[in-house]
Amino acid sequence: MYPNTEPGFPLFQNLVYMPYWQLYGELFLEQFYVQDNNELVWKFHRFSLIQEYYDRSSLVPPFIILSHLKIFILYIKNRCTEITETDAENEKLAILEKDAVYSHLNSSTRLRRRRARNMDAEKDGFEASYEKDTDLSLQEQINVLSSDVDIILKTVKQIMATKTECIDSRGS
Repeated sequence: MYPNTEPGFPLFQNLVYMPYWQLYGELFLEQFYVQDNNELVWKFHRFSLIQEYYDRSSLVPPFIILSHLKIFILYIKNRCTEITETDAENEKLAILEKDAVYSHLNSSTRLRRRRARNMDAEKDGFEASYEKDTDLSLQEQINVLSSDVDIILKTVKQIMATKTECIDSRGS
């Protein structure tokens, strides 16, 4: 199944059996490895998508010619007033760009770490409030239970009193 696999019976067997097992839901996920630079690739594609939408004209098709004329005029103006850049300036700019890319890539890592710390802090806060709520709810349950027991006790006393009155009235 791989380009470097030597031809032979195991290769033929895998060619037949892998699609067969995949039909039944076996995806052989242990054979696939996540690449380390997937976030960098995703950011590159995101940047190209944003750049594509930025370069796209916001005017409707009949008036799109105005947008193209504006771009052409700006191009001519920039070509006429072009300032030549030296190699030293280009190197400084390249260093600045590399530094910006590095800080941007690390900022997402730092942001994930900060969010994880915040989540841990929130989790600890939630656990503390949950324990407080359970303590309060236990106290409330005890209060409700004691009031129910008091009501039942009063009812039992009333029933006992009526029974004793009935027995006394029958006996006399």
